[in-house]
Amino acid sequence: MMIPCTVHSFFEEIKKNLLANGFTNQINLIDLHIAAEDLEVKDQGKFDLIYSINVLEHILRFRNSLVSMQSDLGKNGTMPHTCPKYHIPCEPHFAILIAPFIPRLTTCFIPNLRKSELWNSLNFVSSTSLRHICYSLGLEIKLYPNVMYDTFIRLDEDEAFRRCQNPFVLMIYSFLKINERS
Repeated sequence: MMIPCTVHSFFEEIKKNLLANGFTNQINLIDLHIAAEDLEVKDQGKFDLIYSINVLEHILRFRNSLVSMQSDLGKNGTMPHTCPKYHIPCEPHFAILIAPFIPRLTTCFIPNLRKSELWNSLNFVSSTSLRHICYSLGLEIKLYPNVMYDTFIRLDEDEAFRRCQNPFVLMIYSFLKINERS
């Protein structure tokens, strides 16, 4: 399946795939532009699906946001999310290597990052911290360790997807492929 790179068509593609997989025509996709911790059942109602793609790493009040999103899920609702894998010392938004284990130290080597609104929005969430937060809140979590591998495979198989990627991602992938053959 090819997913276009535009946000507008992305939501239409999601709806088409949901319908193809047995969901009813009663799909009401809502693109909300509010902070996750500001979700209110009284305002938006309950959701069957709350998802994000590379958003979690920008939520500074992360714990509060998870609590809010969980309380807004319907009885059988689910929350799939993706975010960068910061266990690998790479920051994909900037296409840079970052200080391992303490990414904020990267500003010692690249001081102009301190002035970046994008850099300052990052919380560098990891699967370990996400697991710990979910456990402390009593939330069930299921991690998919093959997401990165599947993404790399898709780079070989999906030309449109490859064209949408940051050149740094493609460089890392090329490096990994070369080392795999060695």
